[in-house]
Amino acid sequence: MSATEEVDASTAVGKLTRGMLMELAAFESDRSGEQWAEAYHNRLARGLPPFGAQYFGYVRRGRQPHPLDPKRTLRNPADGEERYVPDIGSGAAEALAG
Repeated sequence: MSATEEVDASTAVGKLTRGMLMELAAFESDRSGEQWAEAYHNRLARGLPPFGAQYFGYVRRGRQPHPLDPKRTLRNPADGEERYVPDIGSGAAEALAG
């Protein structure tokens, strides 16, 4: 049963079920919002883009490609802390500065 499903609120069990589902939905919404807020502030405190996208003209260091999922990355302890450095090699840093 989900929070959007119809519940027979004329019965005691229906009232209880409806109330519990509504409270659970509100709890999950609050929990998810708090988790995203923590991630956002954590990224900002570390000098990283708050939404995870890369900065134009910079290269991301401290991460390595995930071996099973090309869309994900893992920490790379050999490269130090996660950070962005100017992308000198491609010329994007000069374009951004210009």
